[in-house]
Amino acid sequence: MKYIFLYVTLCILFAGCNNTHTHTLKTADGTELKVELPDNIELATDSVHFTEKLIMNTIHWKLTGTEPFWSISIHGDSVKYITPENQTKGEQFIIASLLTELDAADETVVYEYTLNDPAASRITIRKEVCSDGMSDKQYAYVATFDYGKLQLKGCAEKK
Repeated sequence: MKYIFLYVTLCILFAGCNNTHTHTLKTADGTELKVELPDNIELATDSVHFTEKLIMNTIHWKLTGTEPFWSISIHGDSVKYITPENQTKGEQFIIASLLTELDAADETVVYEYTLNDPAASRITIRKEVCSDGMSDKQYAYVATFDYGKLQLKGCAEKK
C-alpha cells in the first residue's frame, strides 16, 4: 500500500506528459517499484525509504475534550466538530489527507489528519493511554485538534 501512494502521486503529477521513461526504485526490503516519469524529470536516487504512509481513512473515531468541552466524529472523509455553542449543527470539514506513523512492529501509532479548512488545520491521534478528567473511563488514544490559534486536547476511541 505504501508504494502505491508514490506511484499514484507521480502518475497524477505528471499526467498528460507524452514523452516518458521508466525508473526503477528499490526499497530497503529489496522490493522494486517502477515509476513512469516525463523525459524532463530525472531522479537522483535509486532507493526509497518510507517512514510514513498515506492511507484511506477506514476508521471511525469519536474524540472528546474538556476545558473547553468539545467533540469530533470522524467517518470516512467527513469530520464533524461540536461544542456546547454549536450542538445542533456543528461544523463540518473534509479530510484532505491522512498520514500514519508505524512503530517497529508495523502497528499504527499515530494518525494525522489534515483538513481542507485553513482554520481547522489538523487532527492528531496518538496511541497513548488517556483519561478525560471527568470520569474513570480510560481511552487508548490521545487527540489534539489544531483549530485557528487553539490547540484542543482530549481523548479518542475507535468506533
